[in-house]
Amino acid sequence: MQKKITAILILFILMAGLPGFSKCGGPSLSESKRISDSLEYERSLETEYAKEFTVDYYKDGYVLLTTVADEKRFLVIPEGKEVPSDLAEDIVLIHRPVCNVYLVASAVMDMFRGLDAMDTIRFSGQKQDSWYIKEAVELMESGDIVYAGKYSK
Repeated sequence: MQKKITAILILFILMAGLPGFSKCGGPSLSESKRISDSLEYERSLETEYAKEFTVDYYKDGYVLLTTVADEKRFLVIPEGKEVPSDLAEDIVLIHRPVCNVYLVASAVMDMFRGLDAMDTIRFSGQKQDSWYIKEAVELMESGDIVYAGKYSK
């Protein structure tokens, strides 16, 4: 389940950069928005159906993703921006642009294809002959996506 949530978070990070996608601001249920003295909280994403994560936006393009079940936090650092020096140690850093993704959830590949973001995937948890998505097969044939083995091994 944790692997699926991580795959969804990575997909959301990519989607958050699309024009018009981040215009869904609204109040958040999170208790504390302050994660650094150098980051200014702007707004939270109000989700209608997604209940397993929260998204908080900070000035200058920083985005904090938090899983609800285990409260893991991921801070997306915009390209060319500095990592705040006073972040809590539990916050995982994700630097944009996101690339070299290890994709293990086969259903998510179609989402990456639909977002025209397959160029961000470098490693696959499925072998070439297991893919039903033509573009994934072609990228594996060309060596742009490499089979990296099952995540459980």
